[in-house]
Amino acid sequence: MLNYGVSFEKFDESLQDMQIVKESLINMRLNPASFSFIKLELRKDRELTKMALEINPHLFRYIYFEFKSDLEMALLAIRKLPHNLQFMTAAFKKNPEIVIPALELDPLTLQYVDPAIENYQEIVMNCVKRDPSTFRFVKEQATFLPQILSIVPKCIRYIPRTERLKYLELTLRYDVSVSTCYEYYEVAPFFSKYPEILLYIHYIHEDYIGDDLFEFVCKRGDLIITHTTKLMNRERMLKIFQDYSISDLQTRPPIKR
Repeated sequence: MLNYGVSFEKFDESLQDMQIVKESLINMRLNPASFSFIKLELRKDRELTKMALEINPHLFRYIYFEFKSDLEMALLAIRKLPHNLQFMTAAFKKNPEIVIPALELDPLTLQYVDPAIENYQEIVMNCVKRDPSTFRFVKEQATFLPQILSIVPKCIRYIPRTERLKYLELTLRYDVSVSTCYEYYEVAPFFSKYPEILLYIHYIHEDYIGDDLFEFVCKRGDLIITHTTKLMNRERMLKIFQDYSISDLQTRPPIKR
């Protein structure tokens, strides 16, 4: 039995004893879900529960309900497996003693944090600095957006696309690389102000290139200019290309017309 795992769901309580449960835990043979079917007397045993969490923290969701409100048990479960925060009581999800250690171990546990926690905005800021992807778990994003985007502009990719345009200029001001989150025609009005945007796009329609940027664009070896139909621009482009060596010209992609 111990060689193939133990499930106590159909295990007669009269046959359950501390030794069998301990051996199952020590040998990593206990099915986590079956912990909830251990007889109540054993589930109420504090030392057995602590031992179980030390060996297999996935058991936390199945432990005796009173232990889920125990600070010591909760901290043990968090240290072993930060995502146990999702199975904590509502009070613990806004308790800094529990939440902060979980976030330090894994900022993605922000998704389980109650926004009612003290200093929620500061907590969010620390998480997105470490991992911008955590911003998708922030409740009431609009409250934090201007401040967060000014510090971690890459958070813009985790905002619904319909909302991004509102913050386009704000994010470009701090990091032009976020232009990859938009279509080139959406960022085109900012080419003159932030020409570095052109370093992050791969193709562009000629109509979006002003005279002040034409040479800059032509010198981008991997940038394809689409619909190059104006004779004046074609001649200017060829003249600029002549300034490059033959080897450079050979590596350039063809210009679509």
